[in-house]
Amino acid sequence: MELALASEFGNRLSEITVKGLCADLRQNPSVFHFIVTGDTTEVDPSDRAQWASIARRAVENDEISQLNLASNDRQLRARLTAEFMESVKKVTLLQWDRDGSLADRVEDYVQKKISEYARR
Repeated sequence: MELALASEFGNRLSEITVKGLCADLRQNPSVFHFIVTGDTTEVDPSDRAQWASIARRAVENDEISQLNLASNDRQLRARLTAEFMESVKKVTLLQWDRDGSLADRVEDYVQKKISEYARR
């Protein structure tokens, strides 16, 4: 489960959140059935796509995980915005602000970087 969470969400979930999700995993009926019987009919431990789906559902259904993701996303967006603003000359920033394109340029940069992080 830890590998599936890392694969799906990278380092956007805190360690304590991941541990909580893994601890709650035994409450999933399909996983519990596998743990008790060893039967892979419902859950195959070697099926990465299935584990990715279980990880996504676990995060979707866990309020703490959702808050953790939202918080980390806000921090990442703020850091990327600052990174963009520092990388562009002040004169250029003023020109873009005057012509109304600064916000769109910042958003494009942030979205591009978030996409790159998500593919890691």
